[in-house]
Amino acid sequence: MTNTTFEDSSVSIVHEFISDAAFHYIIIAIRLILNPALGITGTCTNLINSAAFFRMGLTDGITQNFFILSISDWVLSVMALINFLSGVLYHIVYSDDETLRLHPLILYQISAVSQIVSQQVSAVVTIVIAIVRCCCVALPLRVKYLLTASRQLAVILVFGGLSTFVITFCFAHGHFAYHLDTKTNKSHYGLVGVKWYTFAVFSNIYFYSSFSIVIICLIILSTSLYRSYKFRKTTTIPFSSVHMRRINKEIRIIKTVVLVSAIFLVCYSVQVFFSILRNNIKGFSPQGEQKNAAFTFLVIHETFSLINANANIFIYFFFNTRYRITAKTLLKIRQ
Repeated sequence: MTNTTFEDSSVSIVHEFISDAAFHYIIIAIRLILNPALGITGTCTNLINSAAFFRMGLTDGITQNFFILSISDWVLSVMALINFLSGVLYHIVYSDDETLRLHPLILYQISAVSQIVSQQVSAVVTIVIAIVRCCCVALPLRVKYLLTASRQLAVILVFGGLSTFVITFCFAHGHFAYHLDTKTNKSHYGLVGVKWYTFAVFSNIYFYSSFSIVIICLIILSTSLYRSYKFRKTTTIPFSSVHMRRINKEIRIIKTVVLVSAIFLVCYSVQVFFSILRNNIKGFSPQGEQKNAAFTFLVIHETFSLINANANIFIYFFFNTRYRITAKTLLKIRQ
């Protein structure tokens, strides 16, 4: 559908890409059914992940980082559920009581900001995991002593803390006030006083830097996997069973990191498309003329971020033998 404007001397009518009726059904299907279901499964699966990695011991960097990633994804899933429930309270349960509506609205905004923080922490952890594995490919003998588990943890804490500080700073002076919706000619509560420009600049730099680094690491690791596959297919050199187990373990770790990074890129590419559309289509924002389409993209972005939070358990289960044994023990599944 094209964006068509009819103008005369006094009237300007802009047709939205997504009609109000279509938007209504999209919200019911995705926001009210699919995303809460993904939030519940994400909460459960990441509890299992966290418990399994904790049981495995956090002495090595890869286990430690996957544990932190599981915690971050768990927080994301829980905040998505809180966001959904507070939205239901605001729009449906307390729709006629402006005094009571303020409390779920505050909870709605806090959970939304917490989701952003969780996403950025997950991005930092994914970057650290990918970079460390790339260094293992390039400098296999030195990485163990240079990029220790404690140093990896320090990097995650520094950049995760920086993200949390900046986002808190941007939203710290935000408050709710009535403002007029020019489309419906109705006044309602809105968040004002937020440093949106600072938040947008920081988030874009943070996100696109993360995205670019993960892409580079994914290319390096995929190339390494391909070379390893060709070498194992063509070599006639006999290896001891111990050496073969070590090679197979390293390949499984690389496959795990590649899949985690690839799913991260696919799921967060929605945010890239949203930024492109926002910069090239007039009024493409939650407050603009194309707010239905913009809000639909934001809802789909939440869907894909929850898919990312849910997907990792399958990767760990199939490619990490220690995780699989530990998770089965926790769930009391027969070996």
